[in-house]
Amino acid sequence: EDIGFVVTLTRLKKLSLGENRISDLRPLAKLVSLEGLGLSENRIRDVSPLAGLANLQRLSLWKNEIEDVSALQGLARLQKLWLDQNPIKDISAVQGMSSLLILGLSQSLVEDLAPLVANGGLGPQTTVDLRGTPAALRLGDTAHAIEALRARGVTVYVDAAP
Repeated sequence: EDIGFVVTLTRLKKLSLGENRISDLRPLAKLVSLEGLGLSENRIRDVSPLAGLANLQRLSLWKNEIEDVSALQGLARLQKLWLDQNPIKDISAVQGMSSLLILGLSQSLVEDLAPLVANGGLGPQTTVDLRGTPAALRLGDTAHAIEALRARGVTVYVDAAP
């Protein structure tokens, strides 16, 4: 719950704090050396304290209470980002994340895939998981976007057709 103890660990490269009922990420804001951060299965709503962690390459936020990921848009070095099982609808923040190799969005509320299509860095090395999202369940509305990604070699996981 209280992660205040980490504020002095400014040279830390990796930190895993999953399943700790954490809701306040402010103590992490000064850990600018972090390259890997695991925060899955907590009570996180506000990710804005992570905005300045420019060295992050891996960020796991699955199964939280996050609705807004716009604060993450400046994390251009992210290669692996897991946002699965969060009530996220808008993924505009990932449009500029051209280094992404893995993007987990399963069981989120994502419908609009335009930010993924607009991200020119997504290609044969990239995997996007859309299973259980409105975008994957209503393929008729998003089929063009998914096909555009697949045409660039992106592996896109969607739900099996009924």
